[in-house]
Amino acid sequence: GALKCILLLTSFCFKNSYMTQLVRKYIGDYSNVEKVLKGTSNTFNEFINNVVNKYKGKTQKELMKEFVYASEDSRVAFITGSGTAAMETTVMNVFNDEDKVLIVNGGGFGQRFVELCKLHNIPFDEIKLDFGENITKELLDSYDGSKYTGFLVNICETSSCVYYDLDLISDFCSENDIFLVVDAISSFLANPLNMVEKNIDVVITGSQKALACPPGISVIVLQEINKIEITTSFR
Repeated sequence: GALKCILLLTSFCFKNSYMTQLVRKYIGDYSNVEKVLKGTSNTFNEFINNVVNKYKGKTQKELMKEFVYASEDSRVAFITGSGTAAMETTVMNVFNDEDKVLIVNGGGFGQRFVELCKLHNIPFDEIKLDFGENITKELLDSYDGSKYTGFLVNICETSSCVYYDLDLISDFCSENDIFLVVDAISSFLANPLNMVEKNIDVVITGSQKALACPPGISVIVLQEINKIEITTSFR
């Protein structure tokens, strides 16, 4: 409904433009813009009411678990910081210098995981991809049996808009007993994400993308806290 409104308003401002032709082709020849806006507004209100009724009374943590299909005993941490803050919080508290981490580096945010591991002295190797390149089974197979303890991936690399194959990554980590950390900041609520089904141990997301909330809050969901050796003080 919102997209329809935007297209209609654009065509209204640019009569007989190419945009108008697209609107008429894919939506229809709406001559009464006010009527359309009123209709889509009512539909949106109904949608909001349904959402409110469905999730009424649930806490933010309960909602996050539901959104990512995490188990009941999973933990949720809200960070008053950017997505990068949540990435660093995860790296420095989940891994240490005894780990060996494999990082998918296909753009600016994959490189950020690399820099964070360097900063915190986490041993790692990187799967260096060309800009716009996706991961393949053959590529992952070359790292099979290499005794990695962790896998870091920005499942949607924001800088290149590549959505990596989560099924391939999940299968690889399950077969090699690897702790899987998924940065889902730009894919959360936009692409399917099931922590239990895909054996994801940690999901990182933020408020400013599909949640459509103001930036400045990031969220970490930990599927099985007993897999992580808790430090004496949370850093």
